[in-house]
Amino acid sequence: MKHNTKPMIVTVINNSNTALRDSLSAKRHGSDFLELRFDLLFHKSTAPASCLALAKKISKSTHLPIIATIRLKSEGGEFSGTETARLSLFNQIMPAAEFVDIELESGILKDIIKLSRRYNNNVIISYHNFRKTPALTILKKLVSRASAFKPDMIKIATMINKPEDYLALSSILPASKKPVYNIAIIPMSKSAVYAKLRLFTALLPTSLAYFSASNKAVAPGQFSIGQYAQICRK
Repeated sequence: MKHNTKPMIVTVINNSNTALRDSLSAKRHGSDFLELRFDLLFHKSTAPASCLALAKKISKSTHLPIIATIRLKSEGGEFSGTETARLSLFNQIMPAAEFVDIELESGILKDIIKLSRRYNNNVIISYHNFRKTPALTILKKLVSRASAFKPDMIKIATMINKPEDYLALSSILPASKKPVYNIAIIPMSKSAVYAKLRLFTALLPTSLAYFSASNKAVAPGQFSIGQYAQICRK
């Protein structure tokens, strides 16, 4: 995937009752991608047939690229099944998606990469830390580890507790305009002041910027796609 001087906008779809309506609204607000959070959409039944049908319906209606995500509880999601079960679910829904998001620490990372080659998916390797932002040296090591798998994108999401945290997180962005790997940084925060850094980050040469479909944030400090459209795309 080509590097952009500004991030591609991702809207997170997490409510099965309003998924199609939210997806169409996200497109009207200028979203470039839709992330279908299957751990939230069907976290109780996790029915593969329902997941696949929803992905196909949204894709046909919006013509936007879909990111398939089944986030683990340990990384801020709701999926609590086994990795074997999660891999099976990924195997069934990946044909309907253009991208797949898999955690760097996941035990099925290599399996997902193999499946992505079969289904021609782009791979996003992600890391989430909901407590803090690791030191810059550690962040760079995380990027290096992820880079070894040759993903299409690397997503690093960390909690911002002080200004120095954001400085460290933003420092992992490539200085070159043509990096080998596209990197997305996602600043999270429970502070209203630091939460605004999400909007600022949407102006930086990071690969992706994530927004919720409604005013109910999916991650700490997340703005809605509607708020983004009002503030940043006037």
